[in-house]
Amino acid sequence: MLFRSGCVLVSPGGQEESAKAMAIHDVKSVGSGATLAFVTPTKPLHLQAPPKQTSFDRAQVAAAKNGSGNAAGSRAPLVLAGALVGAAVTSKRTGRTRAKKITIKATTTADLVNVSSLTYHAKNDDGLLPQPANPKFKLALISTYVPSLEGGGSDKMLNGHRFDSIPLANGMIKQGMSCQIIFYNHEEHDEFFKVLSNFDGVLVRANPGQIKAAGGDQKKFDDAILALQAKGKPVWPSPDVMAKMGAKDALCKVKEMDFGLPDTFGYYSPEDMARDFPKGIGYQPRVVKQNRGSAGEGIWIIRLKSGDYCKNFGDKEAAADEMLVLMEANDNHEEEHTVAEFIEFCSNGRTEKSGDWTSKGTEIGRAHV
Repeated sequence: MLFRSGCVLVSPGGQEESAKAMAIHDVKSVGSGATLAFVTPTKPLHLQAPPKQTSFDRAQVAAAKNGSGNAAGSRAPLVLAGALVGAAVTSKRTGRTRAKKITIKATTTADLVNVSSLTYHAKNDDGLLPQPANPKFKLALISTYVPSLEGGGSDKMLNGHRFDSIPLANGMIKQGMSCQIIFYNHEEHDEFFKVLSNFDGVLVRANPGQIKAAGGDQKKFDDAILALQAKGKPVWPSPDVMAKMGAKDALCKVKEMDFGLPDTFGYYSPEDMARDFPKGIGYQPRVVKQNRGSAGEGIWIIRLKSGDYCKNFGDKEAAADEMLVLMEANDNHEEEHTVAEFIEFCSNGRTEKSGDWTSKGTEIGRAHV
């Protein structure tokens, strides 16, 4: 049944606005001269059992040069050559942009936290900079992996990393901090938090719902994170902050402020959606989202097929039989349905009234515009 896990958020804006937002997000995430997050493989990668994490993921590179095939297992304190990172620098005086090289000294295994007791799910760390020698702080970036989902989840790239994990880690490394990516596996819960306690700070990049989907307990994870935080360990973001601001209906709470949009709705029941969605889509294209989650799951970019929008909000309500063009953000596929069919699909899933859907999902969950 719909409306069981949060509200559906619908926000104004269509494909053009979404494309602009994603372009801005990409630039802000990696910067104009940042190191690529990963290197596209030249040939298919064979599936393999996930290895144990090593406290120095680059040890195998040095081992290959030395003719050893098991450097990670030997735990020898290795030092790699410093990495040259390209960056674009613009002169304030001339306005010209020139290339600049930044040398980052690689660390030894002694400078990192030993994470070899935890299971690592990424196939490679291509694009990840060497960790700095004598790091100012030692950070952990927590990721998740759902074995039952293709690639470990829709937020994962081909290498098994979340799309923003390596750029975030590289950002920390460039500031002189080490940042080790580790995967939370619920079967290793106690050992995981024992290892985590050895870091100076924690970045949590775990999609809501993925811990449960992998067979774990989200509350157990959250409680352990909060206990760590109570001991003075910085956590970004912490579960209590996510509970307050992580849900999409935070946009509804600020819609009357200067930076908000008054035509932002939270659908907390089927009745809410039936009443407010026709008004919103009659005014502007909509982005309809699940209240929680990310990576495009249950997110629809919707526009009127006719393009016949009203000039002022509230002047028009779309008719039940008016045709919509919907694009789902997780795979960018498009399908067409009437206003009535879309509301039925969100409220009750696949029924005779909702028509035939090619989406892999069954419903949106609770929604927000």
